[in-house]
Amino acid sequence: MPRRDGLQGGMPRRGGTQSACTWCGADSRRFRRIARYGRTMSSDTAPLEREIRDDIVAAENPERPIRRTMRRIRAWLAEHPRVEIAYRVGVAIAGSILAIGGLILVPLPGPGWLIVFLGLAVLGTEFHWAHRISSWLKSMLDRFWTWWRQRRAEKTRKTSG
Repeated sequence: MPRRDGLQGGMPRRGGTQSACTWCGADSRRFRRIARYGRTMSSDTAPLEREIRDDIVAAENPERPIRRTMRRIRAWLAEHPRVEIAYRVGVAIAGSILAIGGLILVPLPGPGWLIVFLGLAVLGTEFHWAHRISSWLKSMLDRFWTWWRQRRAEKTRKTSG
């Protein structure tokens, strides 16, 4: 039975298009960004970073078995509204605890920001606003690391020659 809010199993419907991101269809932008940064990286760090980026893109493939299983679970949840509400409340509580706990840990030594991103990822599985914030933060972090690498390379060039 289709839901009245246009969602199917907790995810928005796409007009027949397959994309890496079921919320925003960010696969084409991500592939272009990977190609652009792959050309600008230094030769010693490029293979490792390219491998990590390729692993991320492969993990976001919508045809992975875990993603198919999650689609089946969400379809079942869509058929049982009370269970779906309890599931969404549980996701909200777990994701909020992780995100707030991560923010508390940011000034302390340890993986504070990693836990914040994990909390946003948990929230992003059910809430579009959290997915948008997480995507925005990832793009800002990507821009920062690109800037940082370029700045470091310029300083190295200035000191060596």
